[in-house]
Parts: sequence; structure tokens; C-alpha cells
Amino acid sequence: MNIATGIAMIFAGLAVIWTARKAAAGKLERDWAMGLRTKALMASDEAWETGHRAAAPMLIGAGVVSVVAGAVAIPQPDDGLAGTAIVLTGAGLLLVMVFLALRQANRAIEGL
Repeated sequence: MNIATGIAMIFAGLAVIWTARKAAAGKLERDWAMGLRTKALMASDEAWETGHRAAAPMLIGAGVVSVVAGAVAIPQPDDGLAGTAIVLTGAGLLLVMVFLALRQANRAIEGL
């Protein structure tokens, strides 16, 4: 189980990193499929780009945490709790960091 879960964490982290970098570079169009999607961020292209630029460092960090957690979980024995604890901690940190990035994005567009 740790192998499959670790691989999933690695791919999830890479997807977050790719999306954050693309959005911060202005190469991710505003839509309902990818990126941070709140009413305020979706209001205009300027809000979308400004918010994603502000959130990118935290989102990239979240992706890195996910990749590292997945890589560390893979070699753990399936019968132990270490792999599960690593994955749950990594997933929890990923979620917290995404919410912090969302807060940064919304703060960056206040007053636009």
C-alpha cells in the first residue's frame, strides 16, 4: 500500500508544482478546471494572475512537501504505521499550505 500511496503523493505534488508554476507565469487560463478558484480570483484575468503569482511560492512548497512525503513513504514496510503516518502528515501539510496559498492569493487581489 505504501508504494501506491507514495506514488500518488508524488504525482499529486508534481501536479501542484506544475499548476502553480504555469499559473504564476501567466500561462494558465482562468477556468473552472485548474488553479485556485474563488469568486474573487475568477472575477478577472488581472485578479487570476495577481493571485496566482502571490500564491505560487506556497503552492510550490506544498507540492514539494507532497513529493518528499511520497518518496519517504515508498520504502516503508506495509505492516508498519510509519508509511501511513508519513502520508497522512504530508497530505495534511499539503492541504494546510494550499489553504494558506489561497489566503495569500485573496489578500493580493484586495482592492483590484
